Amino acid sequence: DGDANLSKGMKQAIKTKTPFTNTMRTLFFQRLHKSVGLLAKQHPTLAIAQTFIKEKYRTKFLQEFPHARFILITSYNLIREKRLTQRPDMPLDIKYARSMVENFDAPLLPHTEITNNTDGDEEILKQLQKIGIIE
Repeated sequence: DGDANLSKGMKQAIKTKTPFTNTMRTLFFQRLHKSVGLLAKQHPTLAIAQTFIKEKYRTKFLQEFPHARFILITSYNLIREKRLTQRPDMPLDIKYARSMVENFDAPLLPHTEITNNTDGDEEILKQLQKIGIIE
């Protein structure tokens, strides 16, 4: 979970419903790259769950980890918002969650898209099998 790399400042921004600054994002992604690099030395295959809101951070990640595959997971707005507000460890305010969507750069890098509009793992697992991520 990439959110394990959130700084105290970022966690505070979430609590106070303050947008992340570019400096915060840059430092976060530096921490994420370091964590992924350490994990990659121990594990030949990794899955990183992280919202790459800006294309420049996706590009930098791909430059450092050229074998990375990006998967854009989409869901209906109401479902996504409900999930974000009900997260046990950092629930988001609806307005804050919507501001994230407004700041999201549509991906230009090659990626696969799957949907997550149902509760439970079954549908996601089927889609991951279909695209060859899992057996």
